[in-house]
Amino acid sequence: MATNSPSYSNLIFSGAGTKHLKTGVEISGDWTVGSSVDILTHNPTFTVTLGNVSGSGTITMGSHDLTVGGNWTKSGSTTGSGAVVLNGTSPSINTTTFNNLTLNNVTGATLTGAVTVNGTLTLTAGKLSTDATNILRLGASSSVVGGGTDIFVNGPVVNIWSSARNAVFPVGKGSTYRPLEINLTSPSVSPEIRAEVFNGSSGGDKGTLNAISVNRYYKTELLTGTPGSGTVKINFGADDGVTSNGTLVVARSGSQSGTYTDLSRTSSTTAYVISGTYTPAATDFLLLGSTATNPLPVQLKSFSAATNRLSSELHWSTATETNNYGFEIERKAVSSQLSAISWQKVGFVAGAGTSTSPKEYSYVDASVSPGRYAYRLKQVDNGGTFSYSGSAEVEIGLAAKEFKLESNYPNPFNPSTTIAFTLADDGKATLKVFNMLGQEVATLFDGEAQAGRIQQVKFDASRLPSGLYFAKLESGKQQMLRKMVLMK
Repeated sequence: MATNSPSYSNLIFSGAGTKHLKTGVEISGDWTVGSSVDILTHNPTFTVTLGNVSGSGTITMGSHDLTVGGNWTKSGSTTGSGAVVLNGTSPSINTTTFNNLTLNNVTGATLTGAVTVNGTLTLTAGKLSTDATNILRLGASSSVVGGGTDIFVNGPVVNIWSSARNAVFPVGKGSTYRPLEINLTSPSVSPEIRAEVFNGSSGGDKGTLNAISVNRYYKTELLTGTPGSGTVKINFGADDGVTSNGTLVVARSGSQSGTYTDLSRTSSTTAYVISGTYTPAATDFLLLGSTATNPLPVQLKSFSAATNRLSSELHWSTATETNNYGFEIERKAVSSQLSAISWQKVGFVAGAGTSTSPKEYSYVDASVSPGRYAYRLKQVDNGGTFSYSGSAEVEIGLAAKEFKLESNYPNPFNPSTTIAFTLADDGKATLKVFNMLGQEVATLFDGEAQAGRIQQVKFDASRLPSGLYFAKLESGKQQMLRKMVLMK
């Protein structure tokens, strides 16, 4: 069977034999691949723009990319040099095998099954979320392209070896990208190694190390096979909680409760390479630390962020402090049209100076526009030296999916007040203000709004006389009124 029809809303392939797509095809709905499909090499275009891909048939892609705007629940495999490109809104990916896979949407994607990439994994935008069960496996001939701030695998990654190669684990946490590289020079019995980066402090006995970074550490685990020896490259940056990168060393432990020991490394200000005799082991932690010459002015025990409507509530604690002037709170938008904006200072909390007892701190970042944000602390001592904490993310403005116009605050008001509303469904909405005569005096909102997101606007009535006013919310066939009192 062959098809050359240019456009489908939904398409189902079933039955025996291989189906051939000869010309450009666009599918705007769902595609069910129930049998093998061959996208011939002279096919000019082939895209799935909106729908989901399901079924169990093999897709022979040739050199064509397959752009998917929905969820990928198809099992089986894809072959050829073309890539499956995920660019929908937070898609999920079920158990399957890809040759080449590209993630290109700021909202990221989530694995709902074990996924293998045998060719190239390209990370252009967004995070690929994995866990111990729904894990990403990179084949023995795989490679990684891209990656960066807010663009990485958020969770564990497994690499497979069949011969000597340098394997990249494109991992990160929060908004921080911290790839790990393991170069095995004499592997045998197809070793598989899992790696993940964590924000916070690792467990175990630190031995003679007395200035440990509590912001970030790695964990690697040998799952199967015989790795032999090789090297490990650990990347780091300004927010890893150290004040002098040149004096740091790398430490490792054979188990979570074991004692850490120093390892040799090459000299670098951006990465550590453990050389010579590194052999991956089960529950093997890799850690940034120091022997004596790199004291951290503040030992940060914890840092967390939580949301309360349109505010973020930050909490952190310290074990000890030395000469601590205070903490600058920095915020960065992620997974939104504002994600290109860099870290910005939004507040400051004074430190305890020098203290050997635990201290608790908090900060509320109020009236934040809806969206996803990352927060971090910039700890500054009295001499001006500073270091960064790891980051914590929150989603601001989430609410129940209901059509609701909230009472303005304050009410009565003079001369301005704040009004918030939510919608039950995505769509066009208007929020207008009318006087007692039914005359429109202001349009506060006129555009598209997302369901379950708090929309907050300000009404400035400085040019209006005192009196009773009405806020009117409309969306589709629904409308709601609220009384407001301007009292000058």
